[in-house]
Amino acid sequence: MKLAAIRYGRLLLGFIALAGIVAFVFQATARVNECELTFSDNFDGPQLDTTRWNVEYPSGRTEKQFYAPDAFELSNGRLRIKADVRPQQGYAYTSGMITTQHTFAQQYGYFEIRAQIPHGQGLWPAFWLLHTGPLPWTEVDVFEILGHDTHKVYMSNHWRDAASQHQALTQSFTGSDLAEGFHTFAVDWTPGKLDWYIDGVKRAEATQHVPAEPMFILVNLAVGGQWHGYPDATTRFPAYLDIDYIHVYAPGCQPPGLTKLINVRPS
Repeated sequence: MKLAAIRYGRLLLGFIALAGIVAFVFQATARVNECELTFSDNFDGPQLDTTRWNVEYPSGRTEKQFYAPDAFELSNGRLRIKADVRPQQGYAYTSGMITTQHTFAQQYGYFEIRAQIPHGQGLWPAFWLLHTGPLPWTEVDVFEILGHDTHKVYMSNHWRDAASQHQALTQSFTGSDLAEGFHTFAVDWTPGKLDWYIDGVKRAEATQHVPAEPMFILVNLAVGGQWHGYPDATTRFPAYLDIDYIHVYAPGCQPPGLTKLINVRPS
């Protein structure tokens, strides 16, 4: 009888311990699944929400597009940034850029876009973060893709050194044609580390010169530039960068389903 009681007691303690483990796992899973969205736009409205987005931004010095405030189309829950042959303000093309400058910025967190990028010589879509304060200047490129090679994604971290010279670490991943269908691009920004994801799979990381200040969001479709060249007879216009959503999660919180595989090549 005493031996049976001891066995029963041990069995009961085992069940209690197992229940505790299950409860802990459930609570941890619940915390992951309850990630707080600090910024979200699914572009479901009839027009772009200009309380969230600014649509005016200066063009680069070597680019050929003017960022026009009317270069956007919304339909079926998607935002289309349209690049076209439409001379304005001394530029041969118009295109669009949206930013959250002066409307939203965050230090650390998970920043994600779901988009379909265009194919075409001289096209340059990008999703990036930029510091809100004065110099030193810092920038994180969640993705940059050159329209003549839509199999390759560039992921970068930019900063200025002690002599105020521009420095950058750029990594790349080459895979399937990203102009075929929608894909997700994200960066998980934590203190001292940046992890880049493509379609939920980790493709790059950086642990040096990681920003430690609030940054705002920018999404644009540039046309032309010294890095990737200029449109030619093969480039079809109008060209579109289609965006399904942009989500930002609270610091320290990752959406479920991410894969830690890394396949990177610095460039």
